[in-house]
Amino acid sequence: MRNVVYAVMVGAALSGCAGTLVSQSADEFRERVKGSTRFGSTETIQVPRSYAQVSEALRKKANECLTVTVVSVSTERSGGITAPKGSRTTYNPTLTVTKEGTQLTVQAAQAKKALQLQKVPENGFYIFAADAKAAGENATALTIYLYTVDGRAKKIDSAVRDWARGDNMSCPDLNR
Repeated sequence: MRNVVYAVMVGAALSGCAGTLVSQSADEFRERVKGSTRFGSTETIQVPRSYAQVSEALRKKANECLTVTVVSVSTERSGGITAPKGSRTTYNPTLTVTKEGTQLTVQAAQAKKALQLQKVPENGFYIFAADAKAAGENATALTIYLYTVDGRAKKIDSAVRDWARGDNMSCPDLNR
């Protein structure tokens, strides 16, 4: 009986801690990344292009490049047995254009759900956000919110910066 009570207490404690780590909305993700030095970073850059150009680039490239499913296969050893292990992640971008600016968020949803100690948002974990606002006639302020633990989020970050500047309009390779 004591082991059951202990297990329930540990499970409750873990779910409470883990639950505080998962953002349930884009705004909550932005706030948590702003306040984190361990798991996230926030940076605002000035892009020497008009807001209309930056917004259009984000609109065009987000669905074209970031609505993808990545299948990864690795090997897992257990004792003397080696077996393939696969994972499937679907990336879900959301672009919102308002009077105040353009907001892009990207969520990553795992197809095979392991034991989850927290509630996962409908389209997956938030890993990236970018907010573009006019900063003059030919300038745009681009604020990046990045979940730094995810290597693919870093690739998305690099691509979004390129799209905003108009430097490189290619899609990031999220398969690696």
